[in-house]
Amino acid sequence: GICISNLATSSSFFSDQSAVVLGWGRNVYNVVGLGEDHWVASVPTKLDCVEFEKGDGIYEVSCGHSHSLFLRKSRHGPGGEVYGSGLGNRGRQGFPNPHADADDTPEVEDIWFMEGPKHIPISSVPIARIVCGADHSLALDLNGVLWAWGMNGDGQCGVGHQRDVLAPEPTVLPKMKGSKASNLEGLENSFSA
Repeated sequence: GICISNLATSSSFFSDQSAVVLGWGRNVYNVVGLGEDHWVASVPTKLDCVEFEKGDGIYEVSCGHSHSLFLRKSRHGPGGEVYGSGLGNRGRQGFPNPHADADDTPEVEDIWFMEGPKHIPISSVPIARIVCGADHSLALDLNGVLWAWGMNGDGQCGVGHQRDVLAPEPTVLPKMKGSKASNLEGLENSFSA
C-alpha cells in the first residue's frame, strides 16, 4: 500500500515514503508537472521526474496558483534541493525566461512555463522548508536564511522593494535575539514563525 507522507493543494499532490509523487487537478501551464499535453488529471497520477527518483525522494510539496514547488531531501537528512513546475514568468520559477527576447521585462515578458519539474538554484546551503504563495515562493535554508522570489507588487517577498524578484533573494528579517524562522506560510502575503 501507499503511506502518504505529505499533502499540498491548489492542484493536488501527495508524496509517499518512497520516491513517488502523485499529482492531480488542473494542469494548465504544467502546474502539476504532468506535461503540457495533460491538461487535467482527475485521478492521482505519477509525476515522471528522474531527479525525484534519486536519493530518498520528495520530502515536501507546495502549490501556488499556477506554480508548484518540491523539496527533495532525505527523510532523515536536514536539508535538500528545490524543484519547480508550472508558470515561470515574473519570477515564479526563480530565474528569468531562458528564451526571453532582449526587450522583455518582468512586467511584459511572454508567458512561459516549465516543461517538467526542474531544479531551482537557491543557495549553496541545503533547504529545510518550502512554501508557495499565490505567485511567489519562500525557502528556508539550514542557516535560517529565508529566500524569496516571484511576483512582489505588494512587497510579499519581503526583500525591501516592490519589484518582481526574478531570482531568489534573502528576505529582510529583523534582528531579534535568539530568533530563527522555522515555519513558513504564504498566499498573497508571507509569514514566518
